[in-house]
Amino acid sequence: MTSQTKTMVKAVVLPLAIAVASMASPALAAGPRHGPDVSGHHFPTHSAGVFLGGTDNGESSFTIGLEYEYRISQKIGVGVVVEHSPNAHGGDGTSLAMSVLHLHPIGGFRFTGGFGFEEIHGSYGKTNTVFRVGTAYEIPLGNFAIIPTVNLDFVGGQTATVFGFAFSRHF
Repeated sequence: MTSQTKTMVKAVVLPLAIAVASMASPALAAGPRHGPDVSGHHFPTHSAGVFLGGTDNGESSFTIGLEYEYRISQKIGVGVVVEHSPNAHGGDGTSLAMSVLHLHPIGGFRFTGGFGFEEIHGSYGKTNTVFRVGTAYEIPLGNFAIIPTVNLDFVGGQTATVFGFAFSRHF
């Protein structure tokens, strides 16, 4: 890992790790915190989860990740995503860290735009800029949710499809 990537990953991973660790806090046992929007509706303020799926850019590989979202309003959220595909890029593996903007237009639908960096590990060792667009649908289960997700990552002149399920907890 290059020093630039290590610094970037630390800046994203530390806040995300704190958010995920807080999911188990007894103080959250009473239920999710909700914030009112301008219309008086309430929505979960924080959401953290684990992503399990795959990435396909001509070769398919398993992808695991962590995600965090802070809802600014009922319709807008901001967050971070960290993903790792251990067998991508010919077995060298890749890691990705990005900031995302989520739009929640209606019901459980979510549209995502993101910007970040992908590091290719191994002898090739390269860091690329990544742009992401995607869609998801949240299936609520109390304070938890299952979120089928499909994203398109534009990186290094190629397009990769990232697909799978996020398992999230609202707090």
